[in-house]
Order: sequence, then structure tokens, then C-alpha cells
Amino acid sequence: MSVAISPDGKTLVSSSADKTVKIWQLSTGKELYELRGYSAEISSVTISPNGTIARLNYGIWQREEKLLL
Repeated sequence: MSVAISPDGKTLVSSSADKTVKIWQLSTGKELYELRGYSAEISSVTISPNGTIARLNYGIWQREEKLLL
């Protein structure tokens, strides 16, 4: 499992062993989105300095997802 907080402190991205990534609004604790369909457990997540891209590492793969916030 891994977590990353956006540079503006408003959003948290988390990964878990069930091969999902969740995007949360920190001020309310509300889940905004859930990303599914990855072939392996997400080992780490990071957010770009401008807060628009989440980089996910899973297995030997790396993928970038655009954050629609």
C-alpha cells in the first residue's frame, strides 16, 4: 500500500493490495474516484508537482493516470 498527497494538500491518492487506486478529498474524507483493472498490486503512487498526474508502479510496469480534480 502507498499514499501520496497532492501539492495543494487537498487530495490524497492511495493504492492497495486489491489492485485498486483511490482518490480522496482530504477535507471531507470522501472517496472521489476508484481506478481498477491493474494486473498487479500497486507498489507505489506519486503525484506530479503540478498535481495533475499520478504515477503508479505495479509489477515491472509504470503507468501515469491524469487526475481529473
